[in-house]
Amino acid sequence: MPVANPGIYIFRKCTPMGNFDIANVDVNNLFERGYTFAVNDPPELQSLILTTFDPTNLIQGSDGEFYSLDGTRFAEVNRWRSQVTINTGTYRPGGRKLEWRYVTSYTVDLTFTETVYSDARFLKPILDSLRDNTCQFTFDFQGTIRTKDCT
Repeated sequence: MPVANPGIYIFRKCTPMGNFDIANVDVNNLFERGYTFAVNDPPELQSLILTTFDPTNLIQGSDGEFYSLDGTRFAEVNRWRSQVTINTGTYRPGGRKLEWRYVTSYTVDLTFTETVYSDARFLKPILDSLRDNTCQFTFDFQGTIRTKDCT
C-alpha cells in the first residue's frame, strides 16, 4: 500500500475536461460522480507534515477531503488523484549518438470522485454556465489528506 504524507494540496484555475458525470446511479450504493479537471496553475503543497513511518497510521482514500479556498467544505471525496505529464523534446549534439531530452512543457490533471450531498455548490454553477452558453467556469480546490489522529 502506498504511503502518503498528510498535507494540504492547492489546485487553482481548474477547468473541467473530458467526460463529466451529471449522474452516476448504482442501486444500493452511494450516489457518486467522477470529474477530471485541467489544472491551469502549478499545484501548491502546503503544510506537508513529514512523519516517520508508522504502519498503524496508513492513509486511506477516505482521508481525502475537498474544500473551496475560503475553507468551505466543497465535496465529500473518497477518491482523488493529481498527475503531472511532462512533455520532452530531443536534441542530438553534433558527433554524438546519444540524444538528450529536455522539458518543453507540462500539464497537470486533477481527477476525483465526489460522493454527492449537495448539487448547489458544485454542479449547479457548471450547468448554469452551459445553459447560458458562456462556459466560463473555473474552480480552485484544496485537497486535504489527514491521518487517523487528524494531523
